[in-house]
Parts: sequence; C-alpha cells; structure tokens
Amino acid sequence: MGEGGGFGGTALEDIPTAGTELSCSMIDKTRAIALRVYPFSTTSHVIVWLTPDRGRLVTTAKGAQRPRSLLLGQYDTFYTCELLFYAREINGLHVLKECEPFETRPRLRSDWRATAMASYASDMLARVALEHHPQEELYNLLTTGLDFVAAAGARPPLLPWFDLALLRI
Repeated sequence: MGEGGGFGGTALEDIPTAGTELSCSMIDKTRAIALRVYPFSTTSHVIVWLTPDRGRLVTTAKGAQRPRSLLLGQYDTFYTCELLFYAREINGLHVLKECEPFETRPRLRSDWRATAMASYASDMLARVALEHHPQEELYNLLTTGLDFVAAAGARPPLLPWFDLALLRI
C-alpha cells in the first residue's frame, strides 16, 4: 500500500466506484488568488479562491499543516497560485492536489494598512463572485489592486477607485 492508504500511491477516495461518476470528476488546473483560508481540522484548511475561468472556487487542502506536506507554505491569503485539484461536481468542495505560488506579495505581511486594504478588496470579491462562472474581470481587478497595494503601500484613493471599478463591472 502507498501513502495515504491507497494502492500504488493512489488514495482510495480518488478511485471512482459504481454510481459515483458525478462525485469524482477530473483533475483540473487553473490560476487563482486566495481570498480566505479557514481551518478545517488540525491539519487541513478550506481555501476560497478567485479564478478567471471558474469564478469563486472552494478547495480543501488535506494534511496541509503536516510537517512533510507538499502544500505546507505554498498558499496564503493574497497569494496568486497555479492550482491542480480534483474537481467535484456534487458538493462544490474540491480537493487541492498541488499548489505553486507565483506572486506572494510580501508587503501584505508586514504593512498592516496595506493588509487592511487588501482584506477589504478580497472580502468584497469573495461576497460578489459566483461559482462556476468565468469572472475574468473580477480576477483582473483584484490582481491590479493587490499588485498596486503590494508595490506602493496603502493609498487612500485606492478604496474608492476599487469600489467604482467594481460597480462598473
């Protein structure tokens, strides 16, 4: 038996059985920005992402807090990442398989004003973005806003600009 109780490295829950064709779909790949990270158990997280091609996407990162996990340190709020996940059709809670960060925006971890502005933008889009609908304009708006705050810090005109740009979409 391989890691995780599977055979040959494949976990048992990933092997489709009779009558589960809809619950276990395919492996999908997309670029996404982490909007929220919630604890799911002592070693796992639920992550809410915004993607340009799938809209809002919710994944579980099973065992992400274990010391030898491949996901440890690969995602956090405001990171732009490339995701590889098992798409689940029924309950909408997808399983994260791999995550590679492209943009970490370190300033958002050291400047509390910049973090507050980025949190406002992420929270607003987490509330408005739809699941299973392409949201490229929202994704681009958030990318532009986060990149600006990460580069220039907190600037008062950013929030009204963000709100007006969101209303135009």
